[in-house]
Amino acid sequence: MTPMSPAPTGSPRRIATRLLALAAPALLAWAGVRAQEPEPAYSGPARSEVEVIVFRHLDTRGATAEALPSATTPTAASPAVPPATLLDPAALRLAGVATRLRRGPYQVLYHGGWLQALDREARTAATALPAAAAQAGLAGSVLVYRERYLYARVDLALAAPGAASDPAVAPAAILRQERRLKGTATHYLDGPVLGVILSVRPAAAPAATVAPVTAPPAG
Repeated sequence: MTPMSPAPTGSPRRIATRLLALAAPALLAWAGVRAQEPEPAYSGPARSEVEVIVFRHLDTRGATAEALPSATTPTAASPAVPPATLLDPAALRLAGVATRLRRGPYQVLYHGGWLQALDREARTAATALPAAAAQAGLAGSVLVYRERYLYARVDLALAAPGAASDPAVAPAAILRQERRLKGTATHYLDGPVLGVILSVRPAAAPAATVAPVTAPPAG
């Protein structure tokens, strides 16, 4: 008989961190997320599509997961600007992942994306989440930049009940995390309450325009 693994011990924060580390690979496999080719070296700004799913962990009864001390390290807030061009819903490629999340103990708070040029951190402003995210009480930004490798930094906050009428109310959850991205892999950034699935890929080429054919002059 295979001996059972001992239950995790330690502080709630340490336990939460260990459980999330164990659960993340299973969640990625379950949601259909997979790694792809290795990251190429930086070769200058490139127009890319950034697609983001932000979701909240729920318990088995569908209630909000209890907030635990964040296991992430806060990062310096970056100036955020609204996305210049939002992705058309038909261009989103993680719709299947979002559907599977909704079938599990998760609440999808925002799913969308935008076009941006991938440049160095010093020349890139964080992108503020679009207005659609605010309808779910979600605020914050996503910074995607490229040095030699590609990086993403999320700085998100989920409003607590009553926060709209009382700004002094602390957020229900905060997720601040930075990650080096590998190629066009889809990545999972995890926290005790909030989670992010992020995809950065080359922008689709615009449809070619075919010039009208002009008939030769008669005679």
